[in-house]
Amino acid sequence: MFRRFFINQKLKNKVNMIIFPVMLTFLFAMLGGASFVFQKYDMLLYKNADQILNMTVSRIEYSLSEIEMLSDLIVTSQEVQTSFQLHGPNLRKRVPTYAYNEMAVNCYRLLSEKFTGNAYIDGISVHAGSNCLSVGEFRINEKKLEALGEQAELAKGAVIWVSDDRHLHCVRKIKDIYHASFQNLGTVAISIDMEKLIDTYLYKNPDLLYQPAISIYDDTQSVFSNMDDEIRPIELSGEAGWKIMELNGKKMFVTFARRISKEWIYVLSIPFDSVMNPVMMLRKWILALVLVLLLLSFFLCNRLIQSITKHFDVLINKMRRFAEGERNILPDPLYEKRADEIGFLHRCFEKMESDICALIDDNYVKQLLVNDATIKALRNQLNPHFLFNTLQTVNWMAKANGQKDISHIAESLGALMRYTLEEGSDLVPLYKEIEAVHHYIAIQKYRYQERLQVSIDIPAALETLRIPRLALQNIVENSIKYALEAMLTTCRIRIYCRSELEDVSVVVEDNGPGIDETLLDDMDDSSVVQNTGMKIGLKNIQSRIKLLFSDKYGLVLHNTGHGTIVEMRLPG
Repeated sequence: MFRRFFINQKLKNKVNMIIFPVMLTFLFAMLGGASFVFQKYDMLLYKNADQILNMTVSRIEYSLSEIEMLSDLIVTSQEVQTSFQLHGPNLRKRVPTYAYNEMAVNCYRLLSEKFTGNAYIDGISVHAGSNCLSVGEFRINEKKLEALGEQAELAKGAVIWVSDDRHLHCVRKIKDIYHASFQNLGTVAISIDMEKLIDTYLYKNPDLLYQPAISIYDDTQSVFSNMDDEIRPIELSGEAGWKIMELNGKKMFVTFARRISKEWIYVLSIPFDSVMNPVMMLRKWILALVLVLLLLSFFLCNRLIQSITKHFDVLINKMRRFAEGERNILPDPLYEKRADEIGFLHRCFEKMESDICALIDDNYVKQLLVNDATIKALRNQLNPHFLFNTLQTVNWMAKANGQKDISHIAESLGALMRYTLEEGSDLVPLYKEIEAVHHYIAIQKYRYQERLQVSIDIPAALETLRIPRLALQNIVENSIKYALEAMLTTCRIRIYCRSELEDVSVVVEDNGPGIDETLLDDMDDSSVVQNTGMKIGLKNIQSRIKLLFSDKYGLVLHNTGHGTIVEMRLPG
């Protein structure tokens, strides 16, 4: 069913039915390939973001580890150990003595060195007894330091990390190591500006094109967080990884990493749109570009198809007009010099149309000649039996009365009429045509007597040559009419043959006044031939020869200056 439907479509529709599915297949293949590439790109993007964020976490942890080491240096330093000892002069109480001032200056100098040595420390506070020393912009009050000391005591000398607004505090107890008593001498709290630390390592990362939020968890509580919504550590499995979560009604890209050193979980969350918006925009642009290219390709293909098929429409229109009977369709100059297949088709059709018209004209002329011969034959067949019987009666009466000449004339005329009215092919052997000429000359000899002399020299090998019926007789008749009747002396007519390669020429030569030169030039003009009064005439013979054989053959006329030569060229 579809095959028949496809076959019956116009050429333009067929090409469109082929191209359009191919272009759609190409489109889906491109979109499928692009989707696959984008999926791979998304995975690489996630992994890249995870790597960048984990590198940032490592740097943050390294900085925090440096601060832990710094706290070790502080609590084990000579200045702190001697200044906050339990026995002897110390800073546990504010005593206005020289020794007190000297120890205070030494402690301040130590804390100031450690404070200025790290850009992320916002303040260092030491609490012992009823005294509290602090350096830096951020200072913890005594009451809070006591509470932090109590938390640090539970850690049995280990460092604890406590978050407070934008600060993260590194807190540890000062133990008496100089006297090896390991008694509590006080508490050290190093306050870290986490926003500054994160801004340095995370937000100012040149490879990061988005602003994440960060949370630091231990097993029990949040160490630090600047997220709008907290993430439960239990939701994150494994040592490190990434996942897409719904936080506070928003789709977030979350990456995390566990650190064994502190048993912390670092969690960073990024709005999914900020990560994927560039990719989504790229997808939309690529989709739009593919659609535009598809439409443009379809438009250009359609224009190309139209530019080709319109020439076939012109050719089909020519064929339709020719089929409806219009003839002599003028050649289109647009296709005369085109070297492609379209120009070739148009020129071939125009030549075919011209050849068919010429063939129709030739057949029409031939049919007219046949009709003319038929009419003449009908005119001459007005009861042929009556004419033959009459001539036979005349012949018997002439013989009975001893009139041999009349009898001879009657016999020759009867034989000539019988040959003229004989049915059959338009081509006859040359010997039959010679017999007809003999009968015709015999009749004319009684009229012109010695003024007419005819010689016939035909080789026996050419007697079977096929020539048009009555062609030779008509040429001899024209020689008598236009040569003998135009002269007072004897008219000599010679009939002979001449062979040339594969062709044969039957020649009729007379010694008359010669044919008019203009007649030779105007042989193809029927009006000129008719005006000469040649009856059937040379034009008729010329046309019959060309129709029966080809344009290669026909009559050739020569004016010798002392007579006329009519040469009838025929295939041998």
